[in-house]
Amino acid sequence: GIEKSIVTLANTLCSKYEVEIACTYKLYDKPAFYIDSRVKIYYLTEGIKPNKEEAIKLYKEAALKGDALSQVKLGQFYLFGANDTSNSIQAVELFTQAAKQNYGPAFRELGFCYNSGIGVEQNLKKSFEYYQKGAAVNDSISFIKLADAYLNGIGTYKDINAALYWYRKASLVNEVEGMRKY
Repeated sequence: GIEKSIVTLANTLCSKYEVEIACTYKLYDKPAFYIDSRVKIYYLTEGIKPNKEEAIKLYKEAALKGDALSQVKLGQFYLFGANDTSNSIQAVELFTQAAKQNYGPAFRELGFCYNSGIGVEQNLKKSFEYYQKGAAVNDSISFIKLADAYLNGIGTYKDINAALYWYRKASLVNEVEGMRKY
């Protein structure tokens, strides 16, 4: 990912320059790749712990005010959240509210729900249609989902040329999976 690219660049530059990386947060105690000891890393949120309850509260407030991003984030939490917060039906409702605002990630999430039958009855044709709507508003992950659908004939007919078109479109906006599959 991007972290590895940044570290690779830092490792290359540290022989000639003093290199410092300022990170927003620390993901791992030990990175999965080598970092030269001459590279200085600072964490801007050292000592700050994520607060799930506070995040949910803020997402709820913003979602109630009609913020599409917050509606999707809260919906994702309900969809994939921990035991007592899982509520796929409520997630679909939130995605639907955000989709009414023409928000690409909301279409993608609805496509996922219909594809998987989570919170709604499984409907592969509807899933495909939601991925089309996401792609129409330039949601790059929807490009990949559309390509996958065309490649495998899920919710639509098999069409290798259409699949390649959407993988290429995803790769042009630097979606790694699109680059890999194209």
